[in-house]
Amino acid sequence: MQYARALFMQLLPALTFVLASLVRANAAEELKFASPEQSRSHYDSVIKPLFVKSCGKCHDEKMAEGELNLLALDPDMKASTSAARWVVVAEKVSSREMPPKEGTPLRDAELSSITNWITAEMKRSGKHLAKRAAYDNGNKIPHHMLFDPQQQSPLETPPRIRTVSPEIYATMNRDLSKGFENLVGQPFSPSGKTTFKDMALAKVDEPVTAQLLRNALVIVERQTGFTTVEGQLKPMLGAQKDLLPFLDEKLPLGEADIAKL
Repeated sequence: MQYARALFMQLLPALTFVLASLVRANAAEELKFASPEQSRSHYDSVIKPLFVKSCGKCHDEKMAEGELNLLALDPDMKASTSAARWVVVAEKVSSREMPPKEGTPLRDAELSSITNWITAEMKRSGKHLAKRAAYDNGNKIPHHMLFDPQQQSPLETPPRIRTVSPEIYATMNRDLSKGFENLVGQPFSPSGKTTFKDMALAKVDEPVTAQLLRNALVIVERQTGFTTVEGQLKPMLGAQKDLLPFLDEKLPLGEADIAKL
């Protein structure tokens, strides 16, 4: 319950923005655009001047704080990929996080003008405002709530094995199996035009799993392969010399050796 309450508080700004947008739309005549020209005209005459006044000092061509030149962000959300960034803009201004306190604040009517235009342009462009706001606010969840080992909340999805492309796996194998590349096989097959057919397979079949395990065993055996010559351990072909202190009791093992791994 405590975890759910904390999560709700983190997502509250985005939910507030979405609900406020719906209330404003019902309370007054809903802003609608029949064409990109109508939307652009409204943006140029009403919205952009507000950004120039309150946001231009930090988000123009010279400054672009947070890698955002707000004055150059494409207002046509259908012909560009700017919709996701406009959702962030809407959330920042509606939560009063932006402009900052030391900047030029937006009046309530000005804030409503910005959020109403964003909502109307997203509808014209066929974008889903609430859905995109939720995607963005996934990054608002504090790191400790996601990765704290004390969190015991059950997952809502079954376990999945993340896979990589055949090229990425082959590159990794080449780096790990120098000198014995012929002993390591490729379990993944390219699929037509792209090798990224499914990067999150629900399961990996038995032949792929068997090859992955064989590769792992070969790499470990070769990298830790040492032979005794006149009472001293000597690396075999493919062995990592940095691992020698871990295997030879005669050699000192320090923190620097561990840090190399």
